[in-house]
Amino acid sequence: MKMPFLYYTTSAVQGGVGILGMIRYKKVTQPLQLLIILILYWLIIACVEFYMQQHNINTLSLWQINNIIEMLFFTWIYYLWQTSKLNGKTLFGSLMLFLIIWIIGKLTFEPFSGADDITWGLSRLIQVFFGINVLLNLYGEERNSPILKNVKLLVSSAFVIYSAGTFFLFSLFTPLLKVSVELTRMFYYINWVLIIVAHILYAQAILSDSKEKEHASRQLPKF
Repeated sequence: MKMPFLYYTTSAVQGGVGILGMIRYKKVTQPLQLLIILILYWLIIACVEFYMQQHNINTLSLWQINNIIEMLFFTWIYYLWQTSKLNGKTLFGSLMLFLIIWIIGKLTFEPFSGADDITWGLSRLIQVFFGINVLLNLYGEERNSPILKNVKLLVSSAFVIYSAGTFFLFSLFTPLLKVSVELTRMFYYINWVLIIVAHILYAQAILSDSKEKEHASRQLPKF
């Protein structure tokens, strides 16, 4: 099955950012190292999905497992950036609640053989919520730092843009599928554009982050 040009463009961008991440891996801080691992994981998942689609293999179970792995990475990254014990406890509690709902879903209303609309949508809302929380904290703490050099701002913005964008798109997917199949195909193009935008922000964050910079800031004298 021949894929659209935008699909291959998206794959090239993902691969390029993955290579950049591997080159910079030892130079960036732990949250960005986790992000790089997540980007490489996404690249592998994309390759597996492509193979399964070419061989007419159902990919629903793949994306159900992907959903929980993404949540673990997102929560871990945000936890490393949390600025208070309350934020940390809220993150941990949200992850535990999501895991419980996810497990119940696999056993009852969302088996691996079907779609995971409810838990997928819930994961996107959680990601948007914590991304916005980080952005609001940054507004009060680091409003004077350059936008293109602020790693937390770049990564959180990418998470929010992609999570909110895909939530909006695919919440309309099923209703519009009943109206026009051609119309729903446009959703995939928009999804690929969102992936490209997010990965450009990830690349800028990877280039801007460094262990040396963080260490230097911690060594500054306090007055």
